Amino acid sequence: MRFPSESEIKRLRKSLDITQLELARLSGVSQSTIAKRERGGIKGSYETVTKIFIALQEVAQAFQGQQGRGPCHPKDSGHAGQ
Repeated sequence: MRFPSESEIKRLRKSLDITQLELARLSGVSQSTIAKRERGGIKGSYETVTKIFIALQEVAQAFQGQQGRGPCHPKDSGHAGQ
């Protein structure tokens, strides 16, 4: 599976308007690890980065699937509480 550069995590997360905590819940990766990864403080393992990008991809797909059905927000996709 091919993903964007790890440096894109913060940009993608913000473009989807989700918090680090929401991304942590969706990905199963701790919020502190996501924060450190976004700052460049640590190099993520393949497994960790994969979990983060899969969660971001799922949120993006849910958002795209709801476009055209009236006003919506990625947080309204049902993923944010998982």
